[in-house]
Amino acid sequence: MGKTDPRVIKTRNKLRYAFLELLKSRKLHEMNIKDLTNTAQVTRGTFYLHYKDKDTFVDNVMFGIINDFFKEIVVYHQLDNDEEKQTPSIVLDKMYRFIGNYPDFFITLLKENDARKYQELLGVKLYELIKEHVQYSETTTIEKVPKELVTGYLVFSILGTASIWIEEGMIYAEHFMATKALKAYRSQLFQEMDLLNFFETEADVPYYQER
Repeated sequence: MGKTDPRVIKTRNKLRYAFLELLKSRKLHEMNIKDLTNTAQVTRGTFYLHYKDKDTFVDNVMFGIINDFFKEIVVYHQLDNDEEKQTPSIVLDKMYRFIGNYPDFFITLLKENDARKYQELLGVKLYELIKEHVQYSETTTIEKVPKELVTGYLVFSILGTASIWIEEGMIYAEHFMATKALKAYRSQLFQEMDLLNFFETEADVPYYQER
């Protein structure tokens, strides 16, 4: 596969930045192509060279940031000295750091009806990670707990605490938020599902300790 033209990357980045800027003052349904192109300082013709319509563009950006979110916050641990067995965990410090870099995006994700499908994607990805995390466990009861209960709790606890943190001006450090959240995520429910180590902080991960 050939490299993407740097001019294409530059234009898409300008439009993505414009989108994030507009989220500070507009809801998803209030945003239009004129807003985007004016803020990004590109022409409508340029926009349509890259995207079919506004909905295609919004999907591209929203899905892209969610994918970036998981790439940033997930680490894998090798099990039992077996290179074939690896299990994922979410590093909460990195999660809050990412959220702090995209506050308006996460407020939109939580509070807007138009963001429902993006919330669902977040839930699907979380559940996939959970299933991957417990795949080698012989004691997990994850299958006995309704999927909607697990994903709903996680999605709204993550977005809910993030929303409060953002609206309070992010006055607490990422690590403080991470350590407090970790206590909640090590509840009886998570113990029963063998998910006590699904969430961790940077202090728990050797890679970060060595940096």
